Amino acid sequence: CAHAVASSAMLSSPARWFLTLLLCGALPVSDLAAQEPVPVLANGASEWTAVASHSWGVEIANSTSGQRYVRQAVTWGHVLTDARGPGLLRGHFSWGIEFTPVFGLYEPERVYGFGVSPIAWRWSFASGGRLLPYAELAGGLLWTTRPVPVETARFNFTAHAAAGLRIMATPTQGLVLGYELHHVSNGNRLQ
Repeated sequence: CAHAVASSAMLSSPARWFLTLLLCGALPVSDLAAQEPVPVLANGASEWTAVASHSWGVEIANSTSGQRYVRQAVTWGHVLTDARGPGLLRGHFSWGIEFTPVFGLYEPERVYGFGVSPIAWRWSFASGGRLLPYAELAGGLLWTTRPVPVETARFNFTAHAAAGLRIMATPTQGLVLGYELHHVSNGNRLQ
């Protein structure tokens, strides 16, 4: 498994998070909360998201730790429902496809790859304001130039769980900040 910090590289302190927000051009939170509500995504709407992340491997169950990699992904999503659910859980369900044209492992060795996740499910909470939280689950496939981890396979499965926040600058454009627990699995296959 690996932790991925989307929209920036190697963020490890609150000061770096704040610096990233400033560098990305996010509006101050107090101004965002004071502005008029932005309609949440409507049923049938499409959404494009670009992600750049830096990740590090951690050991969970039979996972291998010590890897460091970068990943770039583009996701197309389609809102499938009107807002539903009670109170704070109220939101929209989306399905999407995530393309990973760049996967680069650089520690302990250099390996490159690409992937696709045809199952990307996102619940976008309907907060009614400019700050829109979300939760996401996705699964797919990853092909690499060499086995990842070493002595396993060049073809792997991927899965991730994510949570984040959309900061809407306009009703149709916003900055997405999120955190992923991204898993690369060889399915316990050894070469």
